[in-house]
Amino acid sequence: MKAAAPYPAFLRLEGKKVLLVGGGPIAARKARDLARCGAVVKIVAPRVCPEAWERAARVVERRFRDSDLDGASLAVCATDDEELNARVSALCRRRGIWANVVDRPPLCDFFVPAVVRRGRLAIAVSTGGASPFLARRLRRRLQGFLTPEDVRLASALARLRPRLLGLSLPRRRRVLEAAAAAGSARALERSLP
Repeated sequence: MKAAAPYPAFLRLEGKKVLLVGGGPIAARKARDLARCGAVVKIVAPRVCPEAWERAARVVERRFRDSDLDGASLAVCATDDEELNARVSALCRRRGIWANVVDRPPLCDFFVPAVVRRGRLAIAVSTGGASPFLARRLRRRLQGFLTPEDVRLASALARLRPRLLGLSLPRRRRVLEAAAAAGSARALERSLP
């Protein structure tokens, strides 16, 4: 049977407790990215590198315990201990906690894409865990795709969204199509009543 395709989504992690098992450079990178999204990151590992310490809300230098998952909304496992990786993944599944085990797609409930961010805009590239290398390569190619005007347009849309939602659906569509064709935040603002 063919595996189902993953469902792409952007998660709001602000204020959510995220457990990160592992304390090396990969864990530090994961902690940085999670903290940027507002997650409250707890790291558990026997040794934690300085970069990871800087990014976490809490660091516990010891081996992982099952109770470390208490209260976690999400878990990321970044270790080279295959037995521990499998154990954390299995515990998360039993508890209904979404888990990502770095470089171990069969143990993951979600995959972390390569992301290009410009202001409010983000383009995510995923290979479904098949090749993080290819996803990063594609991300580099896409970096020049988003223009400064795209970023301004996204900001204007966020600010003007309440006014847009007050329009009828056909009128809203015409306004958005005109703004997209012009590629301009100013055109969007001029077209609104």
